Amino acid sequence: MADTTVSIRVDEDIKRRFEKFCSDVGINMSVAVNMFIRASLKDQKIPFSIEAPKPAKGLALLREMRAEAEERGFLTDEEINAEINAARDSIKARGNI
Repeated sequence: MADTTVSIRVDEDIKRRFEKFCSDVGINMSVAVNMFIRASLKDQKIPFSIEAPKPAKGLALLREMRAEAEERGFLTDEEINAEINAARDSIKARGNI
């Protein structure tokens, strides 16, 4: 089987740390990448879990604030927009636009 070269971009510090890790476990980066590829092909999946990032704290805070507003009976975004659109329609109907 003929070998081929694969070129990838990696942050310099990450590369240095990974080379150190590989050395510590008795392999080199090429062997580690080949192990990853072979495990992926054998199992037909990435050999570790990949998950979507957790929502940002700001997004979580926004959701909390929206829930609190709903509990207190404040208008929702949709209700506010509906009122704005009704007011615009009323102004248009009177011919003020």
